[in-house]
Amino acid sequence: VGVENFITHNGDFEFFNVNGNYYDTEIVQLWLEKVLDTPMPATVDSAGIAGVIDLLRTQGSFALSIRFALCLTLPSSKVEAAPAVDYPTVREYQEIAKSFETELNNLTDGADMNYGKLSLEDISSDKEKRNRFASMVLESLQKELVTADSGLGLGRLAKFVSFDLEDAEWINFVRSAIDAFFDND
Repeated sequence: VGVENFITHNGDFEFFNVNGNYYDTEIVQLWLEKVLDTPMPATVDSAGIAGVIDLLRTQGSFALSIRFALCLTLPSSKVEAAPAVDYPTVREYQEIAKSFETELNNLTDGADMNYGKLSLEDISSDKEKRNRFASMVLESLQKELVTADSGLGLGRLAKFVSFDLEDAEWINFVRSAIDAFFDND
């Protein structure tokens, strides 16, 4: 399912703030081409705004929510015209998203004995249930790391995020992706 964002713009897009650092429009547009894996359609600031909205609006899509979390929520997240490491492709984000989707289905199908069947609203509105969901995803991704080949997309993700379960960055990354899935509309 495709999503289109229509933006009416009557102003200026002069900069974008990531982790307390301000980046001018030209750098943001070059960065957006890398993170969105799409050429900028024009050099006007409206195209930059549209790209940022594409990055921010992720509700209901784990692949897009993972991209959002990777690009904007890590302590190391920054805007670079020529990033040293390539960002994952859309296909790689979709592969990583399968673990999120499987564990969400497990929760809504009642596979978690602690909760029984849950609705999306149950999970979305309850921090404890979101945290349980995040734990399930972390366990699933850890298993994938042990058994999967680098084609899963986790190999490229590892260049941005530590997969150590003791590392708060990994846990916060998964939680940020889940929060974006439920909240970023």
